[in-house]
Amino acid sequence: MAKLPTIRTPLLQHWRRIRYQLLPVLVFGGMVVVTGWLWKRHQQLP
Repeated sequence: MAKLPTIRTPLLQHWRRIRYQLLPVLVFGGMVVVTGWLWKRHQQLP
């Protein structure tokens, strides 16, 4: 049986996957860092 040519995934589909999977993780991680920074800053106030 002859091997069929591969169908490339469109660039917009890759971008959509990044937005839906990676971006929420990065935002959550950033918010954890900001929360820790604010918490530490609040504890240092007189």
